[in-house]
Amino acid sequence: MLKKEIKFCKFAWGLVFYMLSFNVSDTLGKQIAGNRNLFNKKITTIVFFIRFTFIFVYFYLAIVDEANVNNVYIKWIFNDWVALLNTFLFGLTNGFLTNAYFVLGPEMVKDELKETTGFILVLGLLSGIFIGSMGALLFSMVV
Repeated sequence: MLKKEIKFCKFAWGLVFYMLSFNVSDTLGKQIAGNRNLFNKKITTIVFFIRFTFIFVYFYLAIVDEANVNNVYIKWIFNDWVALLNTFLFGLTNGFLTNAYFVLGPEMVKDELKETTGFILVLGLLSGIFIGSMGALLFSMVV
């Protein structure tokens, strides 16, 4: 995804726009999840599955070449605003779900298991960050 060029700026600035879009929306999602009345187990599950749509759009934009697509109804997906909006929404749901799960997790267990639940949540978060970083590093070495 980061190799997709934004037409209105140079390549390096395009990377900055993608990262800025994700980080701003991630922070906004964390702020939204700060209001406990906005989410419950059902809402977080629905948002979790909606995130898979963003992943498929990322792969589609990264793998499919725009020149090879003849369908006029699909060509709009290659616009710059779609990639930036996808990144923005992915960051928004990332921040929202991270905070929501860290609030819901301890609420769903007995009092004596709350500390263990917090540890498992942090372990899962840090393991995911580590695996994602190492995967991105290995992928960048191969490509």
